[in-house]
Amino acid sequence: MVDKPSATLSSDSSHDHIPIDGNHSTIVKFTSSVDPGYKCVLQRLEQCIQTAPNVVERRKVGASGNNERSKLYSYGTLGKLPHIAGASFNSRRLHHEPICLNGTREDVLHRIRLWTRDPESACICWLSGMAGTGMSTIARTAARQFYKDKQLGASFFFSRGAGELAKTAKLFTTFAYQLARLNPRAHEAVCAAISKYEDISEHSLRDQWKHLIQQPLSCLGDAITQRQSVVIVIDALDECEDEDDFKLIIRLFSQAKDLKSVHLRIFITGQRLLFAADCMTYQKPIITISYCMISLIRLSVRI
Repeated sequence: MVDKPSATLSSDSSHDHIPIDGNHSTIVKFTSSVDPGYKCVLQRLEQCIQTAPNVVERRKVGASGNNERSKLYSYGTLGKLPHIAGASFNSRRLHHEPICLNGTREDVLHRIRLWTRDPESACICWLSGMAGTGMSTIARTAARQFYKDKQLGASFFFSRGAGELAKTAKLFTTFAYQLARLNPRAHEAVCAAISKYEDISEHSLRDQWKHLIQQPLSCLGDAITQRQSVVIVIDALDECEDEDDFKLIIRLFSQAKDLKSVHLRIFITGQRLLFAADCMTYQKPIITISYCMISLIRLSVRI
């Protein structure tokens, strides 16, 4: 064995001393700085130092490429989920439909905003009124504001007699497709559900709600502001063609109150408030305004 100073490579003042820790029995020592072996080692070390930045950069690019491939894979996974592109509030289908003008419908829009911000409020807000009273306009306006505030989880605008837009078959898969764009954590959780249940679009509405909506939202954790509200907007829910699905969906929505990581708020418009009442238990009164009603509904429904 040798002492540490003897295991130090040194040369003239232009080079630092390089201490070598370890098992000295395997160390090759040189007689002087003019030793050919020493010069060879020194030259290789200098080359390593010069090329190191490029190597590090290439590795960074490689890691970035892996991330990009991962993103492409996850978006490819999301693309497997059947959804209706024309269902959202900002779809091309609704491009020419109006929103509330500045200074109009302020009372009802203010009530809706307060409802989403109240952590103790009901999980469902049902805007009810006669046809032609502007409920869809309010829904589009509210959805647009939620979108700007990064609160909008998903939106679906039903339309009677418009094929898939009058059916519930792709309601929850469309929700999930949009929800995946809320933030990266939601995207990851939805893609994981799609990978695990490859035929999820053929599952029951109950299973789709559980695996594509509830579980991804419950995984958000600190990915969003603590107990932030995530809002789902459904316009003209009562225009879906299957009455049994209508009842089931209302009951499933009632489970929003069980989520702990986020405040899930579901804003619905439709004419059949009393019909919907058969599916739920009221715990708050209906607030009446001039042309329609807002009902803040707290649900306690057993499925």
